[in-house]
Amino acid sequence: MRAKGVALLILGVILIALSFLLFGEPDIKAIIGALLMGVGGAAVVASLTFFMGKKPQMQ
Repeated sequence: MRAKGVALLILGVILIALSFLLFGEPDIKAIIGALLMGVGGAAVVASLTFFMGKKPQMQ
């Protein structure tokens, strides 16, 4: 569970960094940059829920 969270966090940070490189470009590159920012942000939020979420208790 923690490995999945770490992988999503790294992926999210990389996608957000790539999106900043594409924002200055015109037309389609800016759209791709915005999509990368959205996916990267979602990956960061998902990784934080993996880290902060409580494990379900077994009965």
